[in-house]
Amino acid sequence: MRLTEQEYYEFLDVHMSMLLFAGEEEGLLSEKMTLEEFRSSSTEEKFPARDALYDIEGMIDKFVGQNPFSFSDEKLAIAAGFKHFIRGEFYIVKFLKRHTIFLMDDVAYGVLALSDPLK
Repeated sequence: MRLTEQEYYEFLDVHMSMLLFAGEEEGLLSEKMTLEEFRSSSTEEKFPARDALYDIEGMIDKFVGQNPFSFSDEKLAIAAGFKHFIRGEFYIVKFLKRHTIFLMDDVAYGVLALSDPLK
């Protein structure tokens, strides 16, 4: 099941906010950077913030606990859900009608697209 357009943009808003928070917490970004400035920055500029979010233990919990963007409970639940991420090298094995099969080591995952089909 793909997200509705509203759900998709809500997901992106939460993720970008979390990346900005992690980048600021680790001193990788200016504390004066706005969310709009961060959104418009290059992918290369976002990578260190992404690594901080996912590599530093407790960063997601810290974001949820501090709620720096005054998110609703629903948006905080989306943020907390990021704790279940799986990071690594994946191989796309097959595109199916409902999902795409990703393989990492000896584990297969059925991955759903957020908005546009992965194919």
